[in-house]
Amino acid sequence: MAQAEIRAARREDCAAMGAIYNHYVESDTCTFRTDPEPLDERVAWLERHGPAHPVFVAEADGRVVGWASLSPWNSRCGYRATVEDSVYLDPHWRGRGLGAALLQRLVEAAVACGHHRMIAAISADQARSVALHQRFGFVEVGRMTEVGHKFGRWLDVVYLQLRLPPVEQKAQPPTEVDIEIFDAGSARANLDALGALLIDAVEGGASVGFMAPLSSAQARSYWETVAERLARGTLVLLGARKNGQLVGAVQLVPSDKDNARHRAEIAKLLVHRRLRRQGIGRQLMAAIETEARTRGHTLLVLDTQTGSAAEALYRRLGYTAAGQIPAYACLPDGPSQPTTLMWRFLGASAEVTVEKPLVAGPTLQRREPR
Repeated sequence: MAQAEIRAARREDCAAMGAIYNHYVESDTCTFRTDPEPLDERVAWLERHGPAHPVFVAEADGRVVGWASLSPWNSRCGYRATVEDSVYLDPHWRGRGLGAALLQRLVEAAVACGHHRMIAAISADQARSVALHQRFGFVEVGRMTEVGHKFGRWLDVVYLQLRLPPVEQKAQPPTEVDIEIFDAGSARANLDALGALLIDAVEGGASVGFMAPLSSAQARSYWETVAERLARGTLVLLGARKNGQLVGAVQLVPSDKDNARHRAEIAKLLVHRRLRRQGIGRQLMAAIETEARTRGHTLLVLDTQTGSAAEALYRRLGYTAAGQIPAYACLPDGPSQPTTLMWRFLGASAEVTVEKPLVAGPTLQRREPR
């Protein structure tokens, strides 16, 4: 099957878009409409969508095989920075990643347009659609019971929302790094570099378990403890190097409970301040998730400062917030802050791939991506 190209929708696409939509009107609960949409209604709908509410189509072999749109969430002007998304695919193109590609284009467009929130209202029986949105960081914020009726049954609606970053905070192009897996020996050989990375995080205000100022001796002592745990096999440590210099790290802490061997915790994702927002954190997360799968873990958990850039990253990677604990930990300069507890299943539908293989430490073999 040919690859689909995503482009802006045109008036001449309306018939094909309507045909895709009407397929679901007649056969599915992803829309609560029950009567087929006429062509003139679709044309008028497209004409109402201006630059702030773009519509895209996916085209393959000259044929529209999917479409997606941003629409106003509410007509009142106070809601103008909140938009609702819609994604519909030709049934033959479901399960091929096209829905994710269209939703990605919508998120990018929403950020570029300066919107603040994206909303998705999804029938509760559309589990795949809910899961897709959660992969992009959408969080369920409410559920209305039996508010729709179609095919002789009452239907619930799940409401999800995505917090969009300000347009000026859009990430720079990804910086290529080499991901290295440490053993106890290679960690001890890099105590100074690991210590400098931790000190940089604390100086930058990151809530990573230490108060400022953090001395070199304190940082070194912490990483010596990590090396001991690496020797015992109770922790996994990955590092990111750019031009040979250590610029990031992340840890995986498997559960030591007999009834929770499937679970592991993500801890201390660190990226040097001068290289943040360049995709290094995402690459480290992809690598540590691959390592978790290799070790048989299917559930990852973590905690992070509520409202932080790290929380936004985790949401974009598909982690779901389980709740918040107020005044859970202090920032390095003193004030206590709430913490968000998050989780993610490592199922096939939410897989994050590693584009570059791990570079082994001195006693480990080179690993290819799984």
